[in-house]
Amino acid sequence: MERGARTLTSLLAPAAVLTGLCVARAANAAPPEGEVERLDLGDGPPQAPAPAPSATNQQSLRSAPATVPRAASGADDDTFEARGWARSRTFAGFAAGPADSGELPPLAIPYDRVWSEAQLFGRLRYTRGRHFEVVASGLFTWNLYAREAISVAGTSLDARGSVEPSLRELYLGWLGGRADLRVGQQRIPWGKGDAFAPNAVLEPRELRDPLLTETEVNRYPVLAARGDVDLGALQAQLVWVPFFVPDRFDLYGTNWAFVQPGAPAAVRGLMGSAFGMVDPTLHPLLQPLVAQTQLPPADLSGSAVGVKLGTRAGPFDVEAYYHFGYTPLPYYQSSPELVALLATSPPPEAILGAAITAAQTGTPLFTATYLRRHHGGFAAETTAGPFVVRTDVAVTSRTTYLRVADFSSVVAPTAEAAAAVEWQPGEPGCVILVEGNYRRILDGDTDGLLGASRDTGGAALLARWLFFDHLELEARVLQSVGPTGTTARAHVAYKDGAFEARVGTVVATGEATSVGGYFQRNTGAFVALKYAY
Repeated sequence: MERGARTLTSLLAPAAVLTGLCVARAANAAPPEGEVERLDLGDGPPQAPAPAPSATNQQSLRSAPATVPRAASGADDDTFEARGWARSRTFAGFAAGPADSGELPPLAIPYDRVWSEAQLFGRLRYTRGRHFEVVASGLFTWNLYAREAISVAGTSLDARGSVEPSLRELYLGWLGGRADLRVGQQRIPWGKGDAFAPNAVLEPRELRDPLLTETEVNRYPVLAARGDVDLGALQAQLVWVPFFVPDRFDLYGTNWAFVQPGAPAAVRGLMGSAFGMVDPTLHPLLQPLVAQTQLPPADLSGSAVGVKLGTRAGPFDVEAYYHFGYTPLPYYQSSPELVALLATSPPPEAILGAAITAAQTGTPLFTATYLRRHHGGFAAETTAGPFVVRTDVAVTSRTTYLRVADFSSVVAPTAEAAAAVEWQPGEPGCVILVEGNYRRILDGDTDGLLGASRDTGGAALLARWLFFDHLELEARVLQSVGPTGTTARAHVAYKDGAFEARVGTVVATGEATSVGGYFQRNTGAFVALKYAY
C-alpha cells in the first residue's frame, strides 16, 4: 500500500503541474459566459471498463446529436469526404520477464518485450443533398513483436508478427426532416461518460491494448439498423443488432491477455500447452477458439435491441437508455477436474494429461459462454461558463467478473454511477477533466475478483496543455480503490499541422487483483509517429 501511495503521488505530480499551468495561462482567456468549446480528446469520432485512462477519449462521439446535422448545400448536391491517418508506434516494456519467474514452459508466460504497430485508417462519406449518405471506413494493422521466452536451453528473444485488416463502418443512411434511418455496420455511442462509461453497451471494446489504442478505433462498429426520430421536445432512437459481437480480447500469450503470471498454475499450464502445440503464426486465429467455447446463435434469436430517449430539461440534456443483449465478456466455468487441479500445484504432464482426457471424453475443462442481460441507464449533461458537468447512472441485471484464484466467473447484478467535470478555459489545447466512479455488485461472492469488489471506487484525471502552438504535454491517471490500482500514461508531443510525434511512458501498478497490478507487465515507454489527412 505504501508503494502504491508513492507511485500515485509521483504520477499525480506532473498532472498537478499541468493543471497549474492551465489555470495560470488561461486566467484571461476564458470564453464568454455560456460558451463552451466541445472537447476533442482524440483524433476524430471516438472506451474501460476500460482498464485504461485512454477511455477518456470518448466524449466527442458520445455527445454527438442523435441526428446528423443537415448540410447547408442544395437539396441534390453531391458531397464526398475523405479522411484518415497513418500511425507507427513502438512500445518497450520494463517489467520482469519469464526468466525471473523461476518456471519453465508451459507454466512460464512469454513476454512481448518490444511491440511495434503500424496502422492505416481511412474513412469515406458520400452525401446526396440532405437526405442520403453512404459511409465506409477500414483499418489495416501490422504488428511486430520481440517476444521474450524461456526454455530448458535458456532465454530467447523471438520475432513474430501479425496482420489484421478489418472493415470498420459500411452503412447507408436515409435522412428525413424528423426521422433518420441508418442500416449497416456503424458506430452507435451511448452515454456521457469518458474514462467511466457505464452506458456504452452497444459498441464492443478493444481490450488488447487499452492504454495506447487510437481513440477512433478503441471501440468496434456493429451491424445494426438504427432509427432516430425527432418528436419535438423528445428525441427517440431505436436500435436492432441482429448478430452478437463480443469485446475483443486475448486469453493467452500477449501482454494484455487474461492469463498473466498471476493466474493459477493449472490455467497457465493448460493454456501454455495448447498454444505450444500451434505455430506462433496461428496464435491470433487460436485466441477466439480458446477464449470462448460458445457464441450466441446467429439465427436472429440472439439479436439485441435498444431504446434511447432524450430531451432538454431546463439547462440539462437528459437521456435514458434500455438495452436487451448479452454480457460483453464470457462467463467462465471450470469443470470438476480443473477445480481439482487448481487446488494443487500440478506438474505440466498432469495438466496436459487432463486436457487430453477431457478431449477424449468430450467434457471440456472449462466453458466460456455469453449470458443474456438487461441494462437500464440514465445520463445528463449541462454547462456552467467554461465547465461541462456530466453524469451517468446504470443498472445491469448480469455482469461477469473474473475471479483470479480459480479463473472462474462470477455473474451478478451491478449498479454503477459516474460523474465528470470538464474545464476548457478557451486556451487552444488546454483541457482539464476530472471524473469519479462508484460501482456496487449487488449479489454473489465478490472475493478475489479482477478489478472489482463488493464496492469499487475510481477516479480519473486528464491534464493536457499546448505550448508555443507545437509542444504538447499530457498526463492521464486512472486510480481505483477496492482493489487499489493505478494505470497511467504521460507523453510529450511535437505537432506540426497533420504530423505528430510522441514520446511517453505507461505505468501499471497496484494490488495483485487490481487491473494495474495484474497487468503490471505493461509498464514501459513508447514512441509514436502519426500523420492525418
